[in-house]
Amino acid sequence: MLRKIKVAHYAVIYQGCQITSIELAMFVTQLLQYNHKASRRHESLVEFNDKFCRLPDCGRLGAAGGAARITLKRGETMQATVKWVDGAQFLGESGSGHSVVMDGPADHGGRNTGIRPMEMLLLGLGGCSSFDVVSILQKTRQQVTDCRVEITAERADAVPAVFTRIHLHFVVSGTELKDKQVARAVELSATKYCSASIMLEGAGVKITHDYEISDKT
Repeated sequence: MLRKIKVAHYAVIYQGCQITSIELAMFVTQLLQYNHKASRRHESLVEFNDKFCRLPDCGRLGAAGGAARITLKRGETMQATVKWVDGAQFLGESGSGHSVVMDGPADHGGRNTGIRPMEMLLLGLGGCSSFDVVSILQKTRQQVTDCRVEITAERADAVPAVFTRIHLHFVVSGTELKDKQVARAVELSATKYCSASIMLEGAGVKITHDYEISDKT
C-alpha cells in the first residue's frame, strides 16, 4: 500500500486550525522514543545530563520569529489525550492545547473528516525533517525561500500494517542555493537530528532521502 503526503514548511492547517509539526511528531513519537530509544541511551536521539533529557530536533519549535527548545526534566512525561467522538472519528489534544481530528474511511466506519493516524506519523516525520533542513540552510546563510517534502510510504500487506519503506523527496527553493549545502542539510537531518526519522529507522523502516533545487535567480 502506497501513501503520498506533502508537507510544506513547519505547519499543517486543518479546518482553520494550525498544528505545528512538533505537535504532530510528538503525538506519535514521544512515547515510543522514550520507551525504545532512551532505554538504550541512543545519544543521537536523547542527550542525558544530570537534570535533563533533550530532544535535539523535535524539541525545537518551527514557530515564526525564531526557534525554541523544549527541555524535559528526567522522568517527566509529555501528555496528550485522544478522545473518541463517534464512528471512527477521534479528537487528539496535545498538552500545549492544540487539537487535531483523526478519522477513517467509510469502509472502516469513518466519515473521512480527518487525518488518518498513520498519515499523522508521516506528517510528523516530514515536518520534523523539514524543520531541520530549513534551519541548517539558514544557519549556513543560504537564501532559502521555500521547502517542500513529498513523502511516499509503503506498508506491509499484513496485520499490523507497519511502514516498511519511506522515501522523502525535498524540493528546496531559493536564490543561489549551493548544491553541497542542500545535500549536507538533508544528510544531517537524516543521520543526526531528526529523531522521528532515526526512531523509525531503528524500528526497521527503510528510510531514503533525495532532493532537488529550484533556484530563483
